[in-house]
Amino acid sequence: MSAPKISVIMQCYNDDMYVREAIESVLNQTYSNFEFWVIDNGSTDSSGEIIDSYADRIDHISHLKTNTANANFNAIQNCNGEYIAVMSSNDVWIEDKLQEQVDVLAEQPDLGAVFTWADICNEELQTILGKNTFMAPNGDREAYIKYLLYQGNHLAYYSSLIETKLFRRLSVVTGFCQLGDYFLWIRLLFEREIYVVQKVLLHVRNLDKSMSAVTLLTQSR
Repeated sequence: MSAPKISVIMQCYNDDMYVREAIESVLNQTYSNFEFWVIDNGSTDSSGEIIDSYADRIDHISHLKTNTANANFNAIQNCNGEYIAVMSSNDVWIEDKLQEQVDVLAEQPDLGAVFTWADICNEELQTILGKNTFMAPNGDREAYIKYLLYQGNHLAYYSSLIETKLFRRLSVVTGFCQLGDYFLWIRLLFEREIYVVQKVLLHVRNLDKSMSAVTLLTQSR
């Protein structure tokens, strides 16, 4: 497999404390064949100015206030890569994250998606001990589906690298912030195999203001 083009999609809402670090972690990837879409989702802090300061290094910047699901869905429908990677404005990728995933695809090109492990951190990116929700073992599709249905989501959305055609066809816009990726994984697993790189290549900030924060409330949803 030749080096596929990847579309990285990141949206931001009032994350001026973290968005620069998130952007840098994408731009500093060792894998370079990607386009970078950033959506400033109506921020009222200085996030928009920080994003605009990278205008010469980001391929597409949008300042459009909409909900989280619609912002991602619109970007997914318009991006140009063969694969899509979705990023959060308060998380951080390890610099070889994309390269590790592309290496897996080179060996297993029929995979529908490649994920990585993620650790859950505090604001200073210190790992929160005992929280290893996103360290899924590799298995077959049946094992993944059973885990998702009976134990919950253990596949980190912002670690995912998904075939674009598949992502577009299977994406679902719901009214629930935590359900879009959950539905997507189940639908994807009914059709294609996935793989999880057994390395922590994503740092997830577990912020109370984050809609994806790992809390009792979001888990029960």
